Amino acid sequence: RHPSVADHPARTARVGAARSAAVERRLSTNTVESYRRDLRALTAWMADKDLKRFADLLGEHLRSFIASEHRRGLSATSLQRRLSALRSFFQHLLKRDELGGNPAQGLRAPKAPRKLPQVLDADEMTRLVEVPTDTVIGRRDRAMLELLYSSGLRLSELCGLRWRELDLAEGLVRITGKGDKTRIVPV
Repeated sequence: RHPSVADHPARTARVGAARSAAVERRLSTNTVESYRRDLRALTAWMADKDLKRFADLLGEHLRSFIASEHRRGLSATSLQRRLSALRSFFQHLLKRDELGGNPAQGLRAPKAPRKLPQVLDADEMTRLVEVPTDTVIGRRDRAMLELLYSSGLRLSELCGLRWRELDLAEGLVRITGKGDKTRIVPV
């Protein structure tokens, strides 16, 4: 039986695909949640178009879906992620023999403009870390900002940091970053 958009198996298929992506591809919680939102957006669009089953979708339907999302104001990077979620979802359904082909295969999202990251210069960083340190929170905030800046951490890496990952004697910290990859950086 092919999952229908309106029935329980469609939800089960979406949840199963999200779990599969999280485990097999070791995606972050944020990525999995974004994929879920992307799949909910597709099912809502399908309901508006009176498309009942995922097996009924063709590449032209998905092109129309992506175009409508673009008209709604989604950025090129969001559209790229949305297409990635759809490809993964349909691949999941293919593995479970619930589809005959992947309608998202070969679809391209609009190119995203490349932006260079903005960085703080030394004077701006100095002003930033000169937070009052006369309270416990102030000392914590300053330590976090200094670690963030000096070690080049992502905010999500800093938030996920645990005491056991810090080696003060060696001046190193073990970071688990994107894709569950571990690296050791100086403190």
